Amino acid sequence: MLDIPSTLLDKLQQSMQTIGNNAQPRMDIIAEKAARYLNVGDFLQPRTIRTGNSLGRLDICVRREDMNEEPTEVVMIYIENDIAKIATLPYISTPDDEFEYQYHLGPATSVACDFDGRFQIIDDRTGLYFDTSICWALVTLGEPYFAVINDGYMTLYHGTDDPFPLIEDGTAVECSLLRGWKSVTDVLTDQGLICSYIKTDTAAYYQAYCEQEDGSYIWENEQQLTDFGTPVAALAMFRAADYRTGFMAEVSGNILFMVTDRCWSGMAIMPDHLSARSTMTVDVLEVIYWDTKSDDEHISAESNMTVTVLWGADQDMIFAENADRGDGDYGYDVLATWDWPVQNISGNGLAFTLTDSAAHVFASTAIEQVSSKIIKITFKNFNNAVGSCEVVYTPGTIQGEAGQSQPTCAVTFTPTNLVPFEVIPPVPLSTTNTIDWSLT
Repeated sequence: MLDIPSTLLDKLQQSMQTIGNNAQPRMDIIAEKAARYLNVGDFLQPRTIRTGNSLGRLDICVRREDMNEEPTEVVMIYIENDIAKIATLPYISTPDDEFEYQYHLGPATSVACDFDGRFQIIDDRTGLYFDTSICWALVTLGEPYFAVINDGYMTLYHGTDDPFPLIEDGTAVECSLLRGWKSVTDVLTDQGLICSYIKTDTAAYYQAYCEQEDGSYIWENEQQLTDFGTPVAALAMFRAADYRTGFMAEVSGNILFMVTDRCWSGMAIMPDHLSARSTMTVDVLEVIYWDTKSDDEHISAESNMTVTVLWGADQDMIFAENADRGDGDYGYDVLATWDWPVQNISGNGLAFTLTDSAAHVFASTAIEQVSSKIIKITFKNFNNAVGSCEVVYTPGTIQGEAGQSQPTCAVTFTPTNLVPFEVIPPVPLSTTNTIDWSLT
């Protein structure tokens, strides 16, 4: 817990707390995550966030867009069935609340996430923060960054921006993301958004997304953490309270760590505010008038133009999975993902078929748009489907984002959580002899 600043304490001890006596104390108390201080049971009580037999690596980050408010959201990226998926949870939640699935980023073997952001000062004019040992809070900017490794290639995702390939030689093994310290007075003292990773040579490396002299931001050149040596089995990062960023590595069964220099230009000491009453004098100056002549005026204007670039070529379904329709039954709904946004979905409920490995065909009955790239297709009960299944779209009225017609396309997947049911053959109710026994 932080002590009450002496300036505020002096005002509280005044018997005449008035503006004229310079003693009208005010204190804003901002309590973050009340459950953290009023928790039932152990202070560090563990919380189960995912269960199952096909779980992989995961990482979380916290969204906080206003330093005067508590964080609003916890974002998680995790691997399930070798697919990187995104889920969110409100920051203020009960232990029974669960992360809600949002969307997926495709196949993955390692994932990481963090927000970019800027540090804002917390002082006695802003409020006391009971869980902060330093006077700066990280305020997040926009959407989080996600790092995804698949087949040795690492790709970064950020909101609606195009995916950015960071490692393109197929050597990436494991990754981690962290926003390092950034000075508020010297903009070039910026540790950046750091992506650290292990390569197939078992060495540790990192790249940082930092501000440059011209005000632009770029991913700087790769640097190797040579002090760790090899083989590095695991790698993580942390942001220390003394304005350093640290790297931790497991090397040959030992846990090693290294820290950067302090990034504290203008940040380690609270700013002082000085005020003084100045002596004012008034002088009457002679006004001199001049006859002036100006050159011709030239007026120019620039148009404000917005250019929208849309994908106009053929599109394809790239991923499909069956989903719970809400009652625990996975034998009706299929979520199909397209490589580019699609539109005009309504009226195409009968344009899809699902065929299993035994050539059983199941017709679609309804369709619903989940997001710009994901649609939910409802089929007739396919709980008895055999092996892998192929979803085929027969051209209807679905269009791409530029309005182009969508041609025939298909995607194959293996359904999960199906519950087969017994098919009862028909039973005859009566028989009739239809042979004519008359003689000719």
